Amino acid sequence: MLYRACHGDSRAEIVNGVIRYCGPAAVRLSVFPGVLFQNGTCRWLAESDAPFMTLDVGFQSLNKETNSGLRRLHLSLSTRPRLNGAQVVAYSKGKRWQGAVISKYKGTLRAGTFVARGNRGSRGRATGSVSCPTYDRG
Repeated sequence: MLYRACHGDSRAEIVNGVIRYCGPAAVRLSVFPGVLFQNGTCRWLAESDAPFMTLDVGFQSLNKETNSGLRRLHLSLSTRPRLNGAQVVAYSKGKRWQGAVISKYKGTLRAGTFVARGNRGSRGRATGSVSCPTYDRG
């Protein structure tokens, strides 16, 4: 998989007022068929016995409704049975989908799957797959 590196060890950089996330992480989300959200970094945070992950991939503009047509995905999830606020927000071609993660993350620190239910105006369910060839530990 090709990915864009940032300067130095940075996880993101700002170019023309847009945040560009960097790294080899990638996500697929079924509500955007055929779309690969890529160029990001997974960050696993230790929370007692169950890690919690945050992931940002793509480009982030200041427009929260359409993200200026840019592709972006934010994911937070836990390996715990109780998810406590795990969520996904994704943009592709000016469309936004947001959902609460309703399944326990299944996989390893490098790759896995999840299920989310639309909320805040988004409908339906989505399945997702995550690839984190490298990751940061918090």
